[in-house]
Parts: sequence; structure tokens; C-alpha cells
Amino acid sequence: MAPGFSCAAFPLAKHPDMSTYVQALPDIDAYLCLVNDILSFYKEDLAGKTINYLSVRAKVAGEHPTLVVLVRWWKKWEFCIDESPKFSKEIAKHRRRGGVGI
Repeated sequence: MAPGFSCAAFPLAKHPDMSTYVQALPDIDAYLCLVNDILSFYKEDLAGKTINYLSVRAKVAGEHPTLVVLVRWWKKWEFCIDESPKFSKEIAKHRRRGGVGI
């Protein structure tokens, strides 16, 4: 399903040259699949389903699925902060005001 949505982000009328975005399609596809897994996890968890990305990843990590998502998200967030001085400065400003937390 995600490959279709990935392509739909680039309508032919506005993006006639596929070579300008074709390299991004696999990343967009992976992102959409992971977001779908995260957003639909609660329904699957309530139904007792354990064969899904978050449950399997949590089992491998020996952690609760929610913790796996939060830790993975937080590591990426910290990387973004560390790699961008301007972003880091803005986040620090919001933290002082109590606006950013986990």
C-alpha cells in the first residue's frame, strides 16, 4: 500500500520528471510503513496480536513495545538536536519555558 502513497505524493502534473524524486521513494515507503505500524499498534495490541513490527522488535530487545518506540524516537531526536546547533538552541529555549519534554 505504501508504494502507491509514496508515488501519489508526486502528481504527474506537478512532477513530470520522475528522476527528480525516484531516489526518495524507498525512504518515503519505509517511513509510511513504520508510521502505520506505530499508529495501528494500539488496535493490534488490544486484539492480542503479537505478530507486528513493534511487538517483534520489543521481544528482540526484551522491552515493552511502548518503551522501544520511545527510546528509538528519543535517540533520533537527540541526534537531530546534537547535529544542529540552531535546533539545539531553540529546543533549549523551549525547555527553559517548560515546553519540551518526554
